[in-house]
Amino acid sequence: MKRTFSFWRPAVFALVFSAVAACSGPRDHAQILMPRLSVPWSESVRILGDSVPGKTFYSDFLMIRDKMTPARWHAVGIHKSMNTLYHAVADSLFGEWKLQPDIVSTDSVVRMWAPFAIWSPRGDSAYMYYHHGLGPDGGDMWNSMRVLAAAGPDLDRWTKYDVYAEQEAAPGVRNIVFTGPVPRDACIFFDESLDKYIMYYADDAPRAIQARTSDDAVHWSEPVPVMGIPDPQEAFVTPESPFVIRRDGLYYLFVSGFDYARVALYVSEDPFDFGDPIANKVGEINGHAPEIVEENGHYYIACAHIASEPGMAPGAADLWGTYLQELVWSPATEAESAKIFRKDRK
Repeated sequence: MKRTFSFWRPAVFALVFSAVAACSGPRDHAQILMPRLSVPWSESVRILGDSVPGKTFYSDFLMIRDKMTPARWHAVGIHKSMNTLYHAVADSLFGEWKLQPDIVSTDSVVRMWAPFAIWSPRGDSAYMYYHHGLGPDGGDMWNSMRVLAAAGPDLDRWTKYDVYAEQEAAPGVRNIVFTGPVPRDACIFFDESLDKYIMYYADDAPRAIQARTSDDAVHWSEPVPVMGIPDPQEAFVTPESPFVIRRDGLYYLFVSGFDYARVALYVSEDPFDFGDPIANKVGEINGHAPEIVEENGHYYIACAHIASEPGMAPGAADLWGTYLQELVWSPATEAESAKIFRKDRK
């Protein structure tokens, strides 16, 4: 039997929030914490690549920790070949990162872009989502979101995952999760408050950050848009590379664009609505396509191919390689708090 999934938007979620808000009231801005860089990127630690422009190229990537003893960190992302993904491992976040054999697709591919990995519900494997492009002659499947699965808890080998294993009829390429106008830059996490996986990703028709939900991190609902272009009159051009973290009951959405110095930040009580892309923009941090991980109660942010100052040409950077630093949290200002999207302001 063919599975069908509609977008799950929890009406109960709004009711629960209203009840909690009625009891607790709005939080003072000093109680809300905002993420900030600890140092300029030029003073952070370069963990991959070479600082010489053009010598190496690293861009959108993922970071995930395996389940070996002791656990290792893995980074997988875009590099110069564009039709494979680099794979590097390290014994610690700030340790020595060593390149492994590239991760390749067994299908014809012009580009493999912007991967993201998340552990399966059982925790014995992980799923890696990536944008797969065949080029204009590839037919309807030339822009698709596809998925690989780790062969074991060490995350050293990845193979195509059969999304359609339980269906009688399936397409010829069985690891296509969905297609669309350049679906890319996935970010996925399990929201315990909703008991659902949420995927955020960028798409081009319209230019927006989309969200889908899932019970199993494999079969996804239809999309709904959650954010538009942060600043259409300037160099963002299109919203890209979303990253969302949930902390203290709030959802923090980071959105990049074509200016690799600017990452817009939105904060909302609703994971499916972050408000107006301009009016509700809480602020910006320097960087491009951030990856954020947590270890021992501390958050760390990594970016690759960064423009240290706004205003460079679209896609241009002066900090080559991949950089890592701690993400620090400090109280929101009154102005920042005023831009947080709350349900009672709809």
